[in-house]
Amino acid sequence: MGDLIDRIIRLVERGWKGYEGYVDKSVYEELDCPAPIFGKWLFEGGKAQEMTCVGCNRECHRDSAEGFFPQPSAIAVRNFKNAYFSLSPQEMVKRLPLLKVDQAAYCLNMSERHVYELIAKGELAALREKPVRIKSADVAFLMNDFDE
Repeated sequence: MGDLIDRIIRLVERGWKGYEGYVDKSVYEELDCPAPIFGKWLFEGGKAQEMTCVGCNRECHRDSAEGFFPQPSAIAVRNFKNAYFSLSPQEMVKRLPLLKVDQAAYCLNMSERHVYELIAKGELAALREKPVRIKSADVAFLMNDFDE
């Protein structure tokens, strides 16, 4: 599982985007995919022609967007932050030393506005310079800080 997460992170850092359209069953047949229901596709951000599946460890790859509807270049691209949300909150705080406000909100299951309020109250420390970044360790602490 860790290798797959590392692969997703490397692709996203190189500009690959998440694909949320429909993938024709012929694509999975061509790749002899045993479990197309788990297919999660990323496409190369610049040309939107290369496609790779990160649904399992098989590392299926296509040099064409044929069979993808709508074509990746025609859809609104997901940005960098949303691709990281394929990580669980626990995995995110473990792998990233600093988090953006939206990532911290995702990990804490709260709104970005609430995260800013926690920063203003001094309950979460943030970098002094912009853009706002929060230590993962502080977010991890709050994730485990609840009354039982």
